[in-house]
Amino acid sequence: MAGSESDDYSTDERNIMIEAMNKDQKEMKAEQREIARQIQQIGEEQKHINEELTKLKTENENLKRVNLEIKKENEINKKEITDIKREIERTEKISRKRNVVMYGIKLSANDRTEKISRKRNVVMYGIKLSANDRTLLKNHITEFIKQNLNLDIIPKEVTKIGERTCLQNLYL
Repeated sequence: MAGSESDDYSTDERNIMIEAMNKDQKEMKAEQREIARQIQQIGEEQKHINEELTKLKTENENLKRVNLEIKKENEINKKEITDIKREIERTEKISRKRNVVMYGIKLSANDRTEKISRKRNVVMYGIKLSANDRTLLKNHITEFIKQNLNLDIIPKEVTKIGERTCLQNLYL
C-alpha cells in the first residue's frame, strides 16, 4: 500500500501537479515581493510623516515661545497704560484741586506789537501768591509749571495782579 499512492497518479498527472505547485510557488514569491515592497513603501511614508511631525512640533514650540513673549509684552503694555492712566488722573486731580486755569489775555489794540504781546501773555488764576517781588514770583511760577503741568517753560516776566492771579510774559 505504501507504493499505491504514487501509483495512483500517472507520470503526466504528477508533472502537471508539479508544474502547478511550481506556478503556485512563483505566484507566492511574487506576492511576497509585492508585500515586501509595500512594507518598505509604508516604512518610507512613516519616515516622512515622522519628519513632518517633528517639524510641526518644533514650529509649535517656536509659536508657543513667541506667544509667551507677546503675552509678556502685553502685560508690560497693560501696566504702562495703567500707570499712564493713574498719572493722568493724578494730574487732573491736582489741577482740579488747585483750580488752575491758563488762558491768553485778549487786548483790544490792533497794532502789531500788541498782537505779539498778546501771544506772549498768559494769565494764571487759582494759585495763592504771597510774594510781591518779581524774581521770587517768577521762580515760584516756573517751579509750579514744572511740577504740575510738566512743562519746561521759563517766563520772561511775571506780574502779580491779584491775590490768586498773575500775568506771565513768555519767550516765544
